[in-house]
Amino acid sequence: MNNPMKSLRKRLTSAGIRKALLDKFVLPDWWDDEIATSPAGFAQGAMIIARHLNLPISSLMNSDADTLFSDLGSLKLKTRDNVQIEDIGEARLFISQLARITAQAMQKMPLNIPAESPANIREQLLQNGAPWFGLSQLLDYCWQLGIPVLYLSAPLNPQKPEGAAVMVDSRPVIIICRHTKDAVWMQFAIAHELGHIVMRHIVGNGMLVDEKVPEEGADDEELSAINYAWELLTGHPPLLVDEAKLSEAHVIAENSPQYGSKKDSLSGRTGHSIVFAVKSSKMRHYSYTNAVQKIIEPNADAPALIREKMEQQLPWDEISVESGEFIRRLTGSERCLAAAL
Repeated sequence: MNNPMKSLRKRLTSAGIRKALLDKFVLPDWWDDEIATSPAGFAQGAMIIARHLNLPISSLMNSDADTLFSDLGSLKLKTRDNVQIEDIGEARLFISQLARITAQAMQKMPLNIPAESPANIREQLLQNGAPWFGLSQLLDYCWQLGIPVLYLSAPLNPQKPEGAAVMVDSRPVIIICRHTKDAVWMQFAIAHELGHIVMRHIVGNGMLVDEKVPEEGADDEELSAINYAWELLTGHPPLLVDEAKLSEAHVIAENSPQYGSKKDSLSGRTGHSIVFAVKSSKMRHYSYTNAVQKIIEPNADAPALIREKMEQQLPWDEISVESGEFIRRLTGSERCLAAAL
């Protein structure tokens, strides 16, 4: 018996959807192509694919129709390596779908785009009892605003950007894609994307994609987002660190809890402030800053923390079972939940 799923897979491959992504992330674990031998089974599979890839169901059910993706909205691509739009096509699709499903689930949640200066926001949070303004506090703040933050862990080709700010029907969503456990970098990237949202750099229903989250301004929008992140995380504008004044890593790490202050250090700890400043300076002493960071937070796992907040904050009862599993597969949360059982 002819299975229409075979033909559909070929058409999706021709449209740029790799078989590995279709099987691992789009279709649920229980799916077997044999289900599609019945008309009802094929319709069920096509519906799941259509929902997760934002494709018209008619284009999937009709073997003679073109496989047309729905409009993904406007795109601003911030790049320094001559990356073209087609190079991030796969990433753009999955970023868009992850943001769309998340934003739809958040429709009943209030949204508050802050108008205060980032330094004032930071000071208010610290006055409300936060011991410092670290990654956990930043994630809580974004979710409280009604701005979800997700980590896209799926391997995407040929080019996977580091971060994106997406707008879906006036609901902003922050998605971080870089594969790193570095909490300091992740904190800056999230604050940077929040800056793009607050300063309304996203056009309509669209996205701003940072192929590389910049350390210094490539254009006016990037410069303003960098300054926003710096003020939110440290309370002051960007700094450059004098190489001659750098201490040994263990000295900074050992003294950071003692000398860290709410006023002038990232996360309330001098060590993190130095890590942040050096990583954001032209000197790029990465081996030095990584040594400090590993001493301060030897077990840092930024993606795990983002997943934890997502599990706590996302209104899962507003999401279908299949779409919930889709989100968890794309973010790596499903693997973490399975490992914990």
